[in-house]
Amino acid sequence: MKFFRVQIAKIKGYHYIRLPKIIADKMKLDNCDEIEISIREDANDSQTTLWDQQVHEIKKVCFTVPADTLTMNMYSRLYVPADYRFFFPPSLNDFILETNVGNIQTHLTTEGNIIKGMKSWFLINHPIESNDTFTFEKPNDRHARYRLTFDKGDK
Repeated sequence: MKFFRVQIAKIKGYHYIRLPKIIADKMKLDNCDEIEISIREDANDSQTTLWDQQVHEIKKVCFTVPADTLTMNMYSRLYVPADYRFFFPPSLNDFILETNVGNIQTHLTTEGNIIKGMKSWFLINHPIESNDTFTFEKPNDRHARYRLTFDKGDK
């Protein structure tokens, strides 16, 4: 079973759920399609599987660096767009990031940045430019370990 987080927005007195784009694309959702959501009151209850395992099992996310986040070079922070944050543990929960400079114990901040322990990674891989690509993978089923691959974009 795969869990992911959704964002709830209240607009004009109504609550709306925002699914991550990668989930909507993977499930081929369109306007007015219906999905089933289970709300658990007790954290120990098991949730029913709603989809086939292969449909929502996501082992890898990949995105390019937006041009408006290039200040991360100065502050040694790696920004994760909102559409991909579901892939990581909840904000401020530590995980191990396997990189080309070794394993880094870090976490995702509430603003979507990975900052903790990233200074050594930025020293080796700088400068980060627009069109550079970040790929995050889960090497196995362990929840707290991820692999970062960084590819320089065309100049």
